[in-house]
Amino acid sequence: MPESQTDTARKPVTTGLRTKYAVPSVEKAFAVIEMFASHNRGYTLSEVSRILKLPISTTSSLLYTMQNCGYLQRGDKGQFYLSMKIVIQAYRAASQLRPREIAEPELVKLTAATPGCVTSGAPASGPIPVTIFRTPAGKPDSIKI
Repeated sequence: MPESQTDTARKPVTTGLRTKYAVPSVEKAFAVIEMFASHNRGYTLSEVSRILKLPISTTSSLLYTMQNCGYLQRGDKGQFYLSMKIVIQAYRAASQLRPREIAEPELVKLTAATPGCVTSGAPASGPIPVTIFRTPAGKPDSIKI
């Protein structure tokens, strides 16, 4: 089979300003995860195939591989469900995020867009102010959250 027809073949995908290389089978696996995560229910193999418009053979390979890796589990009626493994991995990934680096550009935009409207103070749930990021607002005020 020519390389361009295999799941492992790379093809350019435009995302924003840059071109990235994508692996179609990985894209399909993430589509499966996103579909399961968007609704609190299980899906049969044929439902996943129909909803994602994938061949039954491809869907079967994806679901059973994801089950073998621990990301899906199968119920008594043959439906697949997300497992706790995905929650555990998401928790681990979230602990690696850097909130300041994520929030800083947005807070700078907010400061620029709302001069004099940015307030500071303690959160409603407690007496201790929490500063996520502090930036000059062009005035004596700064952002405190």
